[in-house]
Amino acid sequence: MKILAVILAAQAAYSELQDGVMDGIATAAANAILCKHSTLNTKLAAEMMVVSGLGDEEAKREFHRRVDKIVSTAMPLSTFACSKGIEAFGPNGTMAKNLLIPK
Repeated sequence: MKILAVILAAQAAYSELQDGVMDGIATAAANAILCKHSTLNTKLAAEMMVVSGLGDEEAKREFHRRVDKIVSTAMPLSTFACSKGIEAFGPNGTMAKNLLIPK
């Protein structure tokens, strides 16, 4: 039983790069949900996930878990915080360009 737990834990682990990609996209998605000033570029988000080796169902579930966690723990965001989301993920994003599309 202990061996099975170790195997399952190893399968669910993501590389540092994959973690970063998933966290960035989850942050952008949460920003779009909380701020209502933009929408997530779902096509680009999906492409980034697949290219990063995160195209399987387990990764999708983990992504949604991370988005839900961010949204559920976020305080009501200020206009400043929402504008930082566009700055990081909008058309000229400093973290990922065009992941958020301004409305």
